[in-house]
Amino acid sequence: FAIQLAKLSGAKVIAVVSSEEKKEICYRLGADFVFNRKTEFPENFITENGDPNYVSWRKIKSLLTKKRIDSIDVVFEHIGRETLGLSTYLVKRGGKVVICAATSGYLSTIDLRFLWMQLKTIIGSHFANYNEATLASELIFNNKINPLIHSINKIDKLPEMMDNMYNGRTFGKIVFNHEK
Repeated sequence: FAIQLAKLSGAKVIAVVSSEEKKEICYRLGADFVFNRKTEFPENFITENGDPNYVSWRKIKSLLTKKRIDSIDVVFEHIGRETLGLSTYLVKRGGKVVICAATSGYLSTIDLRFLWMQLKTIIGSHFANYNEATLASELIFNNKINPLIHSINKIDKLPEMMDNMYNGRTFGKIVFNHEK
């Protein structure tokens, strides 16, 4: 949804994923650049104690520069602990990091210098209000955004699909019906 919404607004989209399959999906959805973090990025963005791994951050910045990605206006951040600091580092002066989840953990260490010295903003977001949800639905109903459905399952598959999601083996929405 985020890729398609950003493209509708005229943005260039950079996606970071964990598999080649997800990389292809993001390209099909309209992303301009897609990176497989497991094969193209350094292994750790933070040290074992949670501090920023500045060496890794500089390597990622260098990779982006080589791809001529010099300015990132907004980062849509949902990983949390492992990447929030990196996101605040990569976004441009005056840029914004919008955070809506914390899949790698909710206790995060960031280097505050990147916020105040470069006038960056972190914005917390939790889905949408009624009006925003209505507008998002209209984008789907008007075929401007196509929802990505991973699978439709009987409800008894809930534990299995939760495990798959937790282990990064899903993409898009996992749908359950009420039949047994």
